[in-house]
Amino acid sequence: MISKLYEAVLIATCFIVRNWKMRWFVLRDSKLMYYENDSEEKLKGTIDIRAAKEIVDNHEKENALNIVTDERTNL
Repeated sequence: MISKLYEAVLIATCFIVRNWKMRWFVLRDSKLMYYENDSEEKLKGTIDIRAAKEIVDNHEKENALNIVTDERTNL
């Protein structure tokens, strides 16, 4: 397994109902993986940072950013 470069609790938005939820994020290599909690038992999703077309400051929420890929915009 690739070692963790960084890990932290972040708030992410759900794209279906657009509510904000706390998630445990781990950066490994160039992948930002997010889990339900810090036990890292249930992977909720992965964002390949190399596929990002743009990473921009999101002024709608404090300390927020958008990661834009061809597939979608991750908040």
